Amino acid sequence: MSIALGQEYRLGRKAFAIKASKKMAPGAIGFLAVIVLSLIRPLVLSGLSSGVAAAGARHSASILGQVGLYYSYMIGAIFLVSAVILLIGLFVAWLEYRNYAFRFEEFDLAVRRGVISTETVSIPYRQIQDLNIQRDLIYQILGLSRLVIDSAGHEEKGERNETDIILEPLYKETAEEIRGFLERRIGVQVVIDEKEADREAGAA
Repeated sequence: MSIALGQEYRLGRKAFAIKASKKMAPGAIGFLAVIVLSLIRPLVLSGLSSGVAAAGARHSASILGQVGLYYSYMIGAIFLVSAVILLIGLFVAWLEYRNYAFRFEEFDLAVRRGVISTETVSIPYRQIQDLNIQRDLIYQILGLSRLVIDSAGHEEKGERNETDIILEPLYKETAEEIRGFLERRIGVQVVIDEKEADREAGAA
């Protein structure tokens, strides 16, 4: 990755895959539940049949038929809900991926993000306090990294030393290149600010 000022960058395809997997996880769990419930259905009905027979209940066949029908309805409902969750998760992940971009300006880092409506967050380089590259086990296996940018000075949030931007997932080399670039920009801004302060002090 060759960093150029003013050029807009997007996260790679692996970012979309990871976002989609996170958003679609509840739906996948629902499908897993459908499989398990379908597999144990004969056992459940067999156990219920034994219980009904032991209790000597009348119309046991009718009772078992109704229970089996409701059981099938339950499996079908879980399947439909899981399918809807999967589709919604995939769509939301695609919107997040499509609307997420960042660019490096002369004096700040601008990040555009959002789902339905987008917002652009700009962080002046001089306000960046810390740059951390994080890799959990999955990221290490996939050769990815998470770049956490801590900054201060956002008064509207009422906090300092808070995490403003997390760029993830990035390829390991890309994350290190961006961190190096930001460290150089931070150094340049610090020197400029010090020179301006010296000039103002001299003029006073």
